Amino acid sequence: MSILPAAIGVGALIATGVAMCRLSAVALAWVSGSKQRRIFDIAPPLPVARELPARIAGGIAPLLVPVLLFFFALLVGGEAVPTNRVRVNTGPAQQAGISDGDRVVSVNDQATPTWEAYRLALKAHHARDVSQHVSSSAVDIGVVRGAEPAHFTIIPNADGYLRLTPTYDHRSLSVRAALKQSVTQTISMWVGFLGATRDPKSQVIGPIGLVKETEAPAERGASEFAYFTASAGAYFVPAFLVAQLFDWLMLAVFLRLNPEVGDPHGAPAQAWRVARCRQLLLVTLVVLVVGTLFGVLVPASFPLASPILAWYVPVLVPLTWIISRATLGLTRTLLIQCALVIPLLNLAVLWYVSQAARNYMRQHGLRPVTLRITPPNERDAS
Repeated sequence: MSILPAAIGVGALIATGVAMCRLSAVALAWVSGSKQRRIFDIAPPLPVARELPARIAGGIAPLLVPVLLFFFALLVGGEAVPTNRVRVNTGPAQQAGISDGDRVVSVNDQATPTWEAYRLALKAHHARDVSQHVSSSAVDIGVVRGAEPAHFTIIPNADGYLRLTPTYDHRSLSVRAALKQSVTQTISMWVGFLGATRDPKSQVIGPIGLVKETEAPAERGASEFAYFTASAGAYFVPAFLVAQLFDWLMLAVFLRLNPEVGDPHGAPAQAWRVARCRQLLLVTLVVLVVGTLFGVLVPASFPLASPILAWYVPVLVPLTWIISRATLGLTRTLLIQCALVIPLLNLAVLWYVSQAARNYMRQHGLRPVTLRITPPNERDAS
């Protein structure tokens, strides 16, 4: 993996995430009518008629970022139309001898003039194998290499794929068509991601995979890179709505259990906010562990558990940011955000952030007792 393109890609993904977070915050404050309104704060919620629109606005405003990125990519680079000229990934096709640039013209002697025709023919071949309860059977793939035709007999992998991807031609779009398609493309990304998470066999790109995937688009030009970045942003737009609704629900619980919040003679507001974020961090970890175990132990629950976790777990990012900025400083905050994408290390980081919050709370006289925070005056009275 080339370091520079990957670094550019990661930087762009982070910038996209920051822009989406800022839009979410601005929308929440603007619709609620309060510039001081923040997510995961301790300010009492507004009446439902005002709070609900503000939360929805904060959840869907980030949609604007991937829409604009898609619009730029489509207007500059045009619409990408898949061709039957292929790129070969590691797998059955490569092992059989198919090369980059070959044109796939037939599957089992059935003509495939387009990529869609090839995809459907291969899917039908796999469906026949499944219906006959046999492992992947050999498929005849006809290609044209240069001007020379050739045939390859290939055994697909267990999922019926040959590991080929299409190359693309680009068709110019008008401003109106590009704008319309940028909106529909964002929505289709949600649907596609939801479908992927509902399939236990799918390979949803994780944090490390996403970093690796940034290399190629960063090397191919601004429009393709913008398209990739927009796709990554579009996947996680629902997470912002989940975060807003989760914050609203848990805020009511927090204030009900801790009526001392806002007492001018008690702990400062920042300490209460850190205390609240720590509680939400622990709740999120419990949901993550329980959801994962439930999905593993009860496979039938996977279609429900997987998308919920995929859009709920990103809540850890703002929670760790708020806690670490208040307790650890900017440098360590940035390092913590980077470490969150590394499996196993992220668990240690979350424990570290939780301990930092606990120490900060004790410095200001607050002691966590499950969901209840014991303020200094209450401990003194006991």
